[in-house]
Parts: sequence; structure tokens; C-alpha cells
Amino acid sequence: MISTIMDPLGDWNPQLLRELKGKLNTRNITVAWAISIGFQLLLYLFYENLLPITRNTSNHYCTGSVLDSYSGAECLKDALGKVIINWQRWWLDIFVCMSIIAIFALLVGGTYLLIADLSKEESRGTLNFLRLSPQSARTILLGKILGVPIILYLSLLLGMPLHFRAALGAGVPLIWFLGFYTILIASCAFFYSSALFYGLTSSALGGFQPWIRSSGVFFFLWLMKILTMNDFAGSKGNVANWLTLFYPGKMLSYVVNATPVASQVDYLPLEQVTEITWFGMSLWQNAILGIFFMLLNYGIWTYWLGKALKRRFHNPIATSLSKGQSYLLTASLMTTMAGFSLPHSNVAEYEVQSNIILLFLFQLVLFLGLIAALSNHRQALQDWARSRSIRGKQGNDNLLKDLVWGEKSPATVAIGINLVIASLILLSLLLLFPFGSSTIYLSLGVLFHINVILIYACVAQLILMATMPKRTIWAIAGVGGLMILPLIIAILFQINPNNQPFLWLFSILPVVGVENAMGGELWLAFLTQWGAIAFLSFLMLRRMDIAHST
Repeated sequence: MISTIMDPLGDWNPQLLRELKGKLNTRNITVAWAISIGFQLLLYLFYENLLPITRNTSNHYCTGSVLDSYSGAECLKDALGKVIINWQRWWLDIFVCMSIIAIFALLVGGTYLLIADLSKEESRGTLNFLRLSPQSARTILLGKILGVPIILYLSLLLGMPLHFRAALGAGVPLIWFLGFYTILIASCAFFYSSALFYGLTSSALGGFQPWIRSSGVFFFLWLMKILTMNDFAGSKGNVANWLTLFYPGKMLSYVVNATPVASQVDYLPLEQVTEITWFGMSLWQNAILGIFFMLLNYGIWTYWLGKALKRRFHNPIATSLSKGQSYLLTASLMTTMAGFSLPHSNVAEYEVQSNIILLFLFQLVLFLGLIAALSNHRQALQDWARSRSIRGKQGNDNLLKDLVWGEKSPATVAIGINLVIASLILLSLLLLFPFGSSTIYLSLGVLFHINVILIYACVAQLILMATMPKRTIWAIAGVGGLMILPLIIAILFQINPNNQPFLWLFSILPVVGVENAMGGELWLAFLTQWGAIAFLSFLMLRRMDIAHST
């Protein structure tokens, strides 16, 4: 019977069959069964212990009038003197608790297992065999995603009967129960794809890879859970609203609202979803539409991760994105983030400023990622220089085309084009929508932000062109040093951006200094930044000539 199931599976995806044979042994299955059943029993007993008893006067699961958020409701008794229990509220709490645990277990645990598996394949040397196999990258990576966390899937599958029973007891409609799992599966596709990409691009970290990434996922989910279950005002309009849509627990707000006891629950308020707007449109007011946009959000970024994975899997030294893909990615990502940052009419001006400054920070993170994804190493640049020399002799050399679209050319021009795309979107946002008196200095902040990021890109590419070992680590250290050095100087010498803004024009947030800088200081900082960019570009040209001659 097992072979009857396994043979077609092996024909469809040989990598999945390989993973299942390695993971599905008696010991692993027994451990999964014991952990799942044991956890469900403990969870059930824990919530059973919270039920009111005869001597209780108030409890969260009583049916009387609500006293306060701490004491719960007044306990009413039937003719036999037994406390009347609000079973729907009790089952709803179990359902929500199991849902959140399933989210953390799947996304944190699955991320750890996938990266640890890739690290193990790398150390054994079997990852190169997979790259050379006739299977496509899509087949291999899909086999990894479906097969590596199979014991985790099995544990959660064993918990589904209790989860479904809790949903029935709470009055959760079947469509919302299925909707939650649809969102959860989509989030797994996104987080697992990002885990595989991280595993393929950070092999230098060795055994620390899975711990670093899974800890980051845990911190992200925990932060999004806090923002979702507390009074985080989506109406303020900032890019963090977009981030919360990557947390599948956001779906639970719709689920809770669909139950008969929604008015009795003081967590997961639906307002935290429905008040979020994108370019002023309340896309999440309607539940079905909201789920569609959450799925679309996961789908778009999983698609981009799939593109990057395909490039890096068969060619580990290739850039993670082509330059053409980077332009599309920047345009779509900056448009998305700008839409969530649009201020509402009832927001104070200082909150408008903080929203845009937060958007600048997210833009910085995006471009640090683009610098890492597009910057070529010494060998690729040497190959490009030699290819240009040959094409120059043949009379068909096109330097500008190479710099804009070429796979092995330096990344600085492509980073500059991406900065122009991002800046046009930001300036359009500032000019077309009401930002009040903040518009001028925020627009100048965009200009100085471009200069600072371009300096980071030049430094990173210059270091990657060097002959020293561990160039990637040195590039990270170099850019990181430039980012934190102004902040360290400002702290040591107590340089306040309100009184001495010049230094802050070279920080990771130059917009902080722009607001208080005089015209002469702005011109001096601008010329200094472009002088640095010109000098670094000159050094790159010199190094390219040296690389070509060696």
C-alpha cells in the first residue's frame, strides 16, 4: 500500500520522495504523535481549569452582565445551583489559542527545519549534486518545502480534530475555518520561500543560519501579534500596517467577528483590519475582499522570492535579481509602501512626518537588500571587463546598456536608477497628497536620502572588487560602519539635530537634519556627498582597469 502511494509521488517529485523516506520513520512518527496528543491534552485541561465553579461570583465564561475586563461576567446559576457556562466563548478561546500556536509552530519551526536542512546538505556536499541533477529548481525546492517539515505537518494534522471541534463549539462558520487555513498555507509558502533564499545566500554563517533566521521570524510574528491584539491604530496610516498583513493571525479578526460571541471578546478587534487603507481605499472593510488582498499580498512577494530562488539555486555566484527585475520590484514595493503611508485627514502633522520618516527607513532596508542582491564580485566584474574589451574590438560595445541591464557589470548605475524610481514615487506622494508644511523639507529629505544610499552602494561595490578574502563580510562591515559612525559621533559629542544638523545629513535618516539645516549647510552637504560619490566612482574605474589587466 505504501509503495502504491510512494511510486506516483516519486514520479511527480523525486525530491519529495527522498525527503519523505528520510523523515517518515517509526521513531519520528511516534514522537510527532506523542507531542501532538500530549499538547492537546494539556491545553484542554488548562482551559477546563479556567471554567467557573459553584462558589465563583464572576468569571470570563459566565453568562451574566460584564463587570469589568479583569473580573469578567457575573456568574448566573440554574435551578440546580450549577453555574451557567458560556461554552461558545470558552471554545472560541481554545480555537484562537490553537490557531496562534499553529502559526508560530509552522512558520518558526518550518523556517528552522528548512534552513538547517540546507545547511546540512551544504556541509555534506550533496547540495551541489542536487544542483547538477536533471530536476528543475522548482521541483527540488517544492520537494524541500513539502518534505522537510513533514513531521511538523503531521503533528499539526493530528491537532486538527480538536481545532475543528473548537471552531464548531465557538460557532465559527466553516468558510472562515477554511479561510484561516488558506491564509496559513499562503503564509507558509512565503515564509518558507524566504527561508530557502536565506539558506542559499548566507552559507558563510554555518550552523548559526537556522537560529538567526527562525529567531527573526519569531520576533516578527510576536511583534505583529502584539500590534494585532492591542490598540495599534491602523488609521494613523503608516507602512507598519502593510507589515501586519504578513501575519496570518490578522485573519483571526475576521473569524472572531463572524462568531455569535464577537461582542464579548475584547481581543482581535476587527477595527485593526478594517481601518487600514491603501491610498485612501478601505480594501479590508469587506471580509471576502480583505482575504483576497491578503492572499494577493502573499502571492506577489512569494513570486518575487521564487524568481530569486531560481536564479541562485543553479548558480550560487549569480546576483539574486536581474537588473530589469530590480526596477520592477522597486516600483511595486515603493508604490505598495507609499499607499499605506498616506495620511488620513484626522492625523496630526507630527504623525504625518513620522509616517514618512518610517517610510524612509523601509526604503533604506529595501536598498540595502538591492545592494546585496545586485552587486557583483571580483570574478564576475573581471569577466565583464574582458568581454567589453573583446566587444570593443569588434565595434559592438554599448557601455550604457551594459551598466543598465548587464548581469555582470557594476551595480551602482542600476542602484541609481532604482533610487530615481523610488524617489519619483515618494515625490509624487508628497506633492499630490496633503502633507502640509512638511512637504518642502520632506522632499529635500528624499534628495539627501538618495545621496547617502548611493554612497553605500559605491562602497559595497568597491569592496567586492578588492582582492582580499571574505569580501562579503568586509562589504557588510564597511556599509554598516558608514551607517552607524554618524550616530556614534552624535552620541559621543552630544550633537543635536535641532541645533547642529550638518552631521545628521550624512546619517541613515538625513531628513532629520534637513528640517533644521540652513541653505548653506544643505549646499555644503550636497556637494560633499556628490564629491564622495565621484571619488568612489573614480576608484572603481581604476580598480576595473587593474582587474582587466590581471
